[in-house]
Amino acid sequence: MFGYHFIDLKRYLVEYGLSDAGIIPTHKDLKSLSEGSVPFSLMQDDMVHFLDIGYEIIGNLLYEKGVENNYWK
Repeated sequence: MFGYHFIDLKRYLVEYGLSDAGIIPTHKDLKSLSEGSVPFSLMQDDMVHFLDIGYEIIGNLLYEKGVENNYWK
């Protein structure tokens, strides 16, 4: 339905979030990743809201996708 406009944010954060942030995975991160969840080191303690680094990664991802799709020039 969304084609090339779609961003699978969860998948991206699970696969690349820690490396994009330059974070070495902790035990909690590895547990989250094994469950297919966003790494603990990118999240607030409530596991709903992101830490600043999580929002930064998301912002960079959205910007890059916008460049790729020529949303801004």
